[in-house]
Amino acid sequence: MLTERAAVPVGDRFRKWIDDKRKAAGRMPKRYATLDDALARMMAENAYLTPEQARHLTVQGINRNEDGSWSWKFDNYLNVWSVFDMPQADIETLWSAITCPTLLLYGADSWASNPQGDGRLRHFNTAKVIEFENAGHWLHHDQFERFMSTLDEFL
Repeated sequence: MLTERAAVPVGDRFRKWIDDKRKAAGRMPKRYATLDDALARMMAENAYLTPEQARHLTVQGINRNEDGSWSWKFDNYLNVWSVFDMPQADIETLWSAITCPTLLLYGADSWASNPQGDGRLRHFNTAKVIEFENAGHWLHHDQFERFMSTLDEFL
């Protein structure tokens, strides 16, 4: 993602950011007629969740609208990434300054890249990457027991 972003001229990134902000301002949250409709959406988005997890996350993640429908608690601007960020070299310098043991957990089916495979791991002094099969970006939900056991072991 960083390589793709860096390949786009800053003026184009800035124009896209402005367009994305405008679109977000006009975005109306999707409304679900019933809680079960919202639950079905949650389950469709993450097949690794158990029915109990999906229900819990749905109940905690929605609000009832004035008309009785349901919408996700979501900030429309959340997915509008800043056009400016800390330079990658500065981020890598900060990672290199970490002296304590570091655990990086990665879901094999995540949209994010594996820190070991993409080279980020080399910037850490003591980091260890553990990949979780059958898990996406929500590996703490997707593989809860293994996640907690791995974290307990590390701590």
